[in-house]
Amino acid sequence: MIKATATMTTMDGDTEPLVSSQSGRRGCGAKCWFLTSLTTAVLVGLFLAGYNYYWKDVVGIRVMSFNTWGIPATFGSRDKEKRMDRIGEVLAWGEYDIILLEELWTQADHDTIKRAVSSSYHMTEYGDFNSLILPSPAGCSGLAIISRWKFIQSNFTQFTKQGDLGHLFSDGEYLAGKGVGRAQVSPRPGIVVEVMVTHTISEDANYLTREHQADEIVEHIENSKADFVILGGDFNASPLMDMDKTYEKVKAVMTDVFQEIMANLKAWFKEEFATFANPRNTYKDMNPNQKPVIYDYIFHKKKTDDIGMIWAKWFYLPFLSGLSAENNTISLSDHEPVTSHLYLWKQQK
Repeated sequence: MIKATATMTTMDGDTEPLVSSQSGRRGCGAKCWFLTSLTTAVLVGLFLAGYNYYWKDVVGIRVMSFNTWGIPATFGSRDKEKRMDRIGEVLAWGEYDIILLEELWTQADHDTIKRAVSSSYHMTEYGDFNSLILPSPAGCSGLAIISRWKFIQSNFTQFTKQGDLGHLFSDGEYLAGKGVGRAQVSPRPGIVVEVMVTHTISEDANYLTREHQADEIVEHIENSKADFVILGGDFNASPLMDMDKTYEKVKAVMTDVFQEIMANLKAWFKEEFATFANPRNTYKDMNPNQKPVIYDYIFHKKKTDDIGMIWAKWFYLPFLSGLSAENNTISLSDHEPVTSHLYLWKQQK
């Protein structure tokens, strides 16, 4: 957001009126008024013609990607039931058109949010993006897509490389079934958007597996037959990592809305943009040694061969909060949600 100020300068010596009332001065005659009216009509006509040709076919899509921190309390989360109820309530306000959720590990939490948004949205089923349906998070991707538009189709591909059994008790990734969830929607006749949500493996030491998962994400992007692709999720990788090339692999084929809006690499260092361990997050004390970092992203890409384009109008990290059982203000996750308003346009045939 750019703020500007204006300064008004008064020149007391310049007192001549712009329109004089002296009888010797002549006003605008009939010819003058005719030319003025004609010019105005031409400009209005040009504006309407441009709008009719271009802007009437522009589609605005408000997107959110949010890691809900839905891991059971047994494995370390706090206030999960309170947070899930509040997440459903907040999403039901209808401020977004596409919502990409991660770490929605259990069917109970999935159903809580689905019930809350059912009057305004379509939401993928719990089994749509999971390879196994178990009472525990084992075999679950934790992914879900919420859309204002009906799904044309949806599918899920699990990553070929997952966590290591030897790290079962350190990161728990071996039990997860992470991958890429995909759904196609049509926000306007003649336009198909493929929406993708993902969550790659955690922990810095797993960077080789994460890079392999990034390669599979890129493959799905390249193989998409939609007009546009929107991708969001928790990548567990920062643009500032020296060894890990996960971000660079995805960024090479898609546009990161954060960088599109900021256009300043130094913004990566600002704590206010951190999506994990953000100083304002009420759960930051759970990771006291974790530096604020960007892990969550929204990307976009034009795929159609027809004339068209897609771009971001804004990017924002809203502060979503609720009340704990003790009536204390709490964040709705240990991650911050990322949001963007995207515009897309495809020339109609």
